Amino acid sequence: MTRALRLTRHLLSLTLAGVLAALLSATAGGSGAASEAPPGPNNTFVWASRVMEKTNPLLDMDLDRVPLWTFDGLVTFDGNLEPHGALAESWDVSNGGKTYVFHLRHGVTWHDGQPFTADDVVFTAQAALDPKNKSYMAPAFMVNGKPITVTKIDASTVRFDLPQPSNTFLFMMWRQNSVIVPKHLLAGANLQTTPFDLKPIGTGPYMVVKYVPKQQVILRANPRYFGGAPKIQYWVFKELEDQNAALAALGSGEVTAAGLGGKAALAAAAKMPHVKIHGYDAGWIFALVFNLRRPPLDDKSVRQAVAYAINRQALVKTIAGEDTTVASSLIGPPGTWQYDPNVKTYPFDPAKARALLSQDGWTAPAAGGVREKAGKPLAFSISIQARATDSDPMPFAVAIQKELADVGFKVDIVQLDRASLQPKLLNDHDFDAYLWWDGYSFVPDVSAFWLVKSADPTGYASPQLDALIDRANTTTDRADRKATLDKIAGQIAQDAPMIPLYYYRGHVGIQDFIGNVPEPSGADPNNTGIFYRVQDLTINRH
Repeated sequence: MTRALRLTRHLLSLTLAGVLAALLSATAGGSGAASEAPPGPNNTFVWASRVMEKTNPLLDMDLDRVPLWTFDGLVTFDGNLEPHGALAESWDVSNGGKTYVFHLRHGVTWHDGQPFTADDVVFTAQAALDPKNKSYMAPAFMVNGKPITVTKIDASTVRFDLPQPSNTFLFMMWRQNSVIVPKHLLAGANLQTTPFDLKPIGTGPYMVVKYVPKQQVILRANPRYFGGAPKIQYWVFKELEDQNAALAALGSGEVTAAGLGGKAALAAAAKMPHVKIHGYDAGWIFALVFNLRRPPLDDKSVRQAVAYAINRQALVKTIAGEDTTVASSLIGPPGTWQYDPNVKTYPFDPAKARALLSQDGWTAPAAGGVREKAGKPLAFSISIQARATDSDPMPFAVAIQKELADVGFKVDIVQLDRASLQPKLLNDHDFDAYLWWDGYSFVPDVSAFWLVKSADPTGYASPQLDALIDRANTTTDRADRKATLDKIAGQIAQDAPMIPLYYYRGHVGIQDFIGNVPEPSGADPNNTGIFYRVQDLTINRH
């Protein structure tokens, strides 16, 4: 190691020590034992991440990473994407794939010392399915819109009776989609006001010590974790203003890791000698999604014109990075078994976009500008998340705004913080279009996120598509599933309820003193590729 690099590491250690000194007061008087070492450079991992107003996996686990460290699902996946037991040690399948009997792991306790039992599993399913809770986890306990029946056999055995076979069921039991919550703390509680929301009790590798909404979360290692006690004693989620702030903190050593979204962020991190960059194909898709309930986007010709007007190849390579793959289909990416290379595409063709609009009755002023039809302008807004610390959608929104203006659209950009944006999109449908990264990780089930029978959130309702999705999710024949997925991809491409832009390639920059970093894999539910065995990570300062 060179003298300069040793000096750099020393300075980084001092910077992190200063940051962690502020945490001492936060943990003082907490639930930590007096004999435990306080947070410091040699026992604390600081991650630049979102910190929500509250954390309760029953209510919202989308982009809230705290539950992924503090709770567990029944099933987990290894780096090769093979299922293994988590809170369930094993399971039996019968009744033509409609009955799963889970044998729960013995000796597991909640962070407060109470035993984990089958009662917790049954309670979780019932709470998730209760309509008044509007639970994020509800889809995990349903198949084809119908609830799964969950029955306690004994204290360590639970039976799941599915309304029909589902080849995505085990995936939905993974902690990305569902975790088990404690009945003894939440039964009868108001989920909107319970203190549990700011100090959750789970079974996971880390326990919450301090939760400061929109600022930071301090976690401490769970010494009784069934998967092995974490080797790093403290984990801190630290909210920063945006991607630039996260990069500055990564460079100074204020944080141990940060997500890297876009070409500029990757280039900046590559210049940091003490930072390693890891990347992996997450199976997620960044897309422009339309609300078909609202004109003019209820018109297929208008949506197709938008698709032809966007230079996806140039946008993706310029903004997202050279190693990013442009998306032509909702089902992918290329090279995977589910991808159809023959799906309809929309190559950049502004002339064709203008022709489609003209044929549809949208006239352009002689001097150019915004087209009109029946006295109404060709206008809509694009909603995006503000203050994104990793994949910032603003550069895409600005570029798309300009390209659509060139063919006669007026596009406004609406920025909202994460807490305000999601309910507008998913619950209230109060949007024209939005830019978002979403998908189904490594299991191709488009109904899990993008399209469901209630036509949420896009308003795109198609009984034919519903039937195809049902078939793809229930058939046990791989060839039949592939053929059905191809039909799904084809119909979505033709009707254009959304425009896939690129297949999300996750990148994270991490300080080089972190050891035991696994090979990147889609098994990581955090879109980093490397945190799916968080308890194994080590700090190796020299």
